[in-house]
Amino acid sequence: MYNPPLSMKMCKEGVFKVRLFTICVLAGLFAVTCGCGSKLRSKTGKFSAAEVEAMPFAQREDLPQPSGGLVLSVGGETITADEIAAGAERELAPLAVNADFRSFREKAKLKIEQAVVGKVTDILLYKQAKTLAPSNMDSALDKGVENAVDKFVASHEGNRASAQDAIEKMGLDWDGFRDQQRRIMLTQWYISQELVDDSPVTHSDMLDYYNAMKESMFWRAGKLTFRLIDIVPEKLDPAEGQSPEQRALELARDLLKRIDDGEDLGELASEFSHGHRATSGGLWENVTAGSLAAPYNVLEVEAGKIEEGVIAGPIETDGHVFIVKLVEKVEEVHKRFEDVQEEIEAEIRFRRKVKQYNEMIVKLMERANVANMGSFVEYCLQTAYRRYAFGGQ
Repeated sequence: MYNPPLSMKMCKEGVFKVRLFTICVLAGLFAVTCGCGSKLRSKTGKFSAAEVEAMPFAQREDLPQPSGGLVLSVGGETITADEIAAGAERELAPLAVNADFRSFREKAKLKIEQAVVGKVTDILLYKQAKTLAPSNMDSALDKGVENAVDKFVASHEGNRASAQDAIEKMGLDWDGFRDQQRRIMLTQWYISQELVDDSPVTHSDMLDYYNAMKESMFWRAGKLTFRLIDIVPEKLDPAEGQSPEQRALELARDLLKRIDDGEDLGELASEFSHGHRATSGGLWENVTAGSLAAPYNVLEVEAGKIEEGVIAGPIETDGHVFIVKLVEKVEEVHKRFEDVQEEIEAEIRFRRKVKQYNEMIVKLMERANVANMGSFVEYCLQTAYRRYAFGGQ
């Protein structure tokens, strides 16, 4: 009975289905990083020796010893643990600080597995692309690579020295950058050849999708977030000959002047508002359109007239005088099926390509039958922990 290797189990169990890598490929932003491992510079930890010593690490001794899996061989190329650890520094470094190895492993294993499978897939895709590419592609690839170099330099305002610094930070030189771009273009060509779907998207397909996704994609209630000073005239002590309503307006105008002079509305709400949210600075969050009962429903109308950060008031209503500051306004979205058919068709085709891509990767991984992936992942975890917990100790 065939027992799939760890790489296949990872794919079939859905751990790595529709990774960000997949989405980037299909969106035309496929960032192939394979083939650069030998050029990646070894980075030290992001913390100084003094900072490391000052940190109360829970485990400095009895760490697991590296055992096997120093490199992973795939299609004639090798992936190193240092390459995996360096490529995921932003995600892994914070997990290693103040953590013992067991805790780090629990949090980091999925990220390491994703990085390893990503590298393996990149290599397998490129190998397949090289095998199937027609011989007359070389000149087009050469031209495309030089265009990519020109665009990269242009993105640094035409400063070639600045562009070179950026490339060196990637662990590359210009030859390595050209090689990387060539791999990207060739792999993109191969994927575009494989992910072909000529089957029609029917009206029924689109309508089913619209109904299933309507609440999350095509309809959204408007929402307001605001701060409110709610003055209740009956709770004030008016001066002689002054009505409670007059006193409330007087207080509101005084508070507006103080706000104009630089005082914070939230702090003033905590002190002067009679509303039930005074203790939280008068903050009303994510108020759905149409959800406010009288007399507060007037706030939705008034807040809808102003821009974020603007203050309205005094607003007189039944038994209240309001001062309101709009913090955030989320407009209502309601798209009819007729208005989004093209968008839905594109999304359905995109999802089909994602499915095709995942099936293609599963087949490639199955044929490659990469050995020792599990032990390599464990070694990468150990390498990353030592690198980021102790600066490489």
